[in-house]
Amino acid sequence: MRAGAPRPFRALSAPLRLERAIYHCPARGRGWFPRERAWGVEGSSLSPAVTRMIATVGAMVSFQENSRLLEEFAGMKVDVKQVERAAEALGAEIAADE
Repeated sequence: MRAGAPRPFRALSAPLRLERAIYHCPARGRGWFPRERAWGVEGSSLSPAVTRMIATVGAMVSFQENSRLLEEFAGMKVDVKQVERAAEALGAEIAADE
């Protein structure tokens, strides 16, 4: 285990910085961040609540409109591409579960 670089991510309350330790597996030659997994932000810069918000709004409007509404109602600037990636990743998860 060693200290990993702090990583910013977007939560509903405010942007946060996650201090994290990286664990490395010499046999596989790669590392992982258990705290990211526990907090539900592994592979994403959005909290689970923000991801759910994007998915809920995304079911009704375009990615661009979704981004605009997040800024207007929640005060969060989330790039249109990030909205698209989050919505598509969640859609793929839902499809895999079904």
